[in-house]
Parts: sequence; C-alpha cells; structure tokens
Amino acid sequence: MRSVADAYVWHRALGNTRVQGPHCDFIKDPENPDVWSSNHISQITAATDPQINALMDEMDAQFGYCAHRLAVVDCFTPQRFVANLAMQDYRELAPTLQMILVGSLAPTNSPVLDIREPRQDQDWQSVYNLVALDHAEGARSNRTALPESVTRGIVAGLRKKSQSCRFFVAYLNGRPSAYGAAVSCPNGLGMVEDLFTLPSCRGRGIASALIHHCIETLRQDQDRIIFLGAHVTERPKRLYGKLGFTPLMLTREFLLKPSALGPTGA
Repeated sequence: MRSVADAYVWHRALGNTRVQGPHCDFIKDPENPDVWSSNHISQITAATDPQINALMDEMDAQFGYCAHRLAVVDCFTPQRFVANLAMQDYRELAPTLQMILVGSLAPTNSPVLDIREPRQDQDWQSVYNLVALDHAEGARSNRTALPESVTRGIVAGLRKKSQSCRFFVAYLNGRPSAYGAAVSCPNGLGMVEDLFTLPSCRGRGIASALIHHCIETLRQDQDRIIFLGAHVTERPKRLYGKLGFTPLMLTREFLLKPSALGPTGA
C-alpha cells in the first residue's frame, strides 16, 4: 500500500514543480492555475492543531494564484487533518480505487488496433480531441463541465509527463479511439494511467487491448506489480476486476472552491 501511495504521489507531481514543506508537498503549475491535478498538496503529515493551521496558511501563500485548494489524501494521511478539511467545508470528490495486478491479465478478445505513441504536434492534436471528448463526458471531472483552458492545460501536462511516461493512442480503422499511459515508477511498480475510450467504441475490447499493451511495455524489462486507479462511481472498475486487478486502497481528494473565484478545473 505504501509503494502504491508513493508511486501515485510521484506521478501526480511529474511535470510540475514540487515544493517540500514541513508537513506536505506542494505541487504547483502556475501556468495552468485552474488544473486541480497540477496544483494540490499531498504527502500530508500534519496531525496537531498547530501543524494543521500552519499548513493551511502555507497553502494560501503557495497557491495564491489559484481559485481553488485541493488536498490529496490516502490511508496514511492523519485523520485529524482529514477531519479538519470537513470542518472547513472542503468537498470530497469521487474517490479513486487503486487496484493491483500481481500475475497476468485474463485473456480477452479484441479488435485489431494500431497503437502508437504521439510524436508530432498533429499526434498530440488527436490526443487533445480525445481528451476534450473525455472531459465533455465528465467521468474524470466529477460530472463537472470543464473550460477549454483546463483541457489545454491537462494535455500540456500529459506532454510534460511523456518524458517519463509512455503515452499511447489506439487507432481503430484509422480513427483515434482510445488513449492510455504506461508509467515506470521509480520504486519499481508499473502504473497504467489516463485510460479513456470513445463511448461509441466501448464494449469491443479496445480498453482491454490497450491495457494489455501498456502492461507488456512495462514488463519488458522486469516482472513488475502493476496498479491503476478507477473512479469508484464509474463502470471501468468492473472491467479491471475481470482482467485480474484486485482492489487495494482508496485515494481521496478534498476540494475547496470559493464561489467568487475563477473557473473549475480537474
């Protein structure tokens, strides 16, 4: 559980500025202030009133350029800090169910796909188009409509992460139909992340094929334990379970979004 928690924190920080405070990490991207996932705190250890109060004050100082405050917590976060978030009217978003695969994936029937890594700007434009459709559906953003600036910011973040993560787009009959990433984590785990399939292409084994491809990529050099995250309120967790992933832990997010401030992010 600790290894998964650490790998998840590392990946969320990847491509952003990471400022280590005495009781948390501040993850920052001032160029994209409305992207929640790029501007948040994690690795929280504040457990006493003085520590919690000091952390909250430092959040305001570090994120003065943002219209939100976001705390990412897991089973290692002090419960007194989590209770304080509730007291201060932070809203809990849909938790992420972290699931692990120790052995092999279950076999699946999938169509013939052309799976490519985006290289050129036109490839990333295809990624942008898919991400925009993903955001329009709303499963990844707690059913909240996202402005175009947030979509652009998230794709920019994916491109920055691509130096350490291998991002893939699955083409069906020449059409970009799904995307996902294979992430080699520093602690030896493998991570499958950022999965999305066009609604019109679901139920045909495309996501399963993409997951297989990511895992084969991650296990080329070593027999890694693989993990991925699924929103607890969405159906993909059932697919992952059928493929052989088992539930391990929850990662939770708490958001404070002052109504008088700017647009909503993800």
